[in-house]
Amino acid sequence: MILHDENKYLLDAALWVIVDPWTWNEPGTLHKSLKDNLELHSIDINEYNNAFMDRLSVELNDIQNKQHIVVHCPNPETHIIHKLFKNYKRFTNANDLYANVHFDNIVICGFHYGICVNGLVERLMDINPMTKNIFVKRDLCCLMPYDTTHLKSKDEHIINLGAKLI
Repeated sequence: MILHDENKYLLDAALWVIVDPWTWNEPGTLHKSLKDNLELHSIDINEYNNAFMDRLSVELNDIQNKQHIVVHCPNPETHIIHKLFKNYKRFTNANDLYANVHFDNIVICGFHYGICVNGLVERLMDINPMTKNIFVKRDLCCLMPYDTTHLKSKDEHIINLGAKLI
């Protein structure tokens, strides 16, 4: 995994949270605007996400203690965790995640940048913005397939919340 020297300590001293590594088994459960955008662009969201999940799984191998990796994914009924991540502890809401974190540092990665990744940062900062250092590992966050790579406003939003992009 690529990390600047000043951030390499996070491999051992942080909780790594994978946001929404799901596989849709019921396309009818997709949010309408998401479903409409995917249909408009003829995109199979599972196929798209799977390519990034493979990369994410390989990158996370650099974290020696696998108990330092958890999954945050709501709606267990409709959000089926991808097989690469199903053995990690799962949290379905930010309050439970925060209450069970015994790390000063939380690194967030996963799906999808600008939506659920940013939403989790917002919820964690709302709970108690001063007690944890929140980082977003930007190159381990997947965009929505129809998003642009120019996401300056979404990056600024993360920074304005008090989190750090790494």
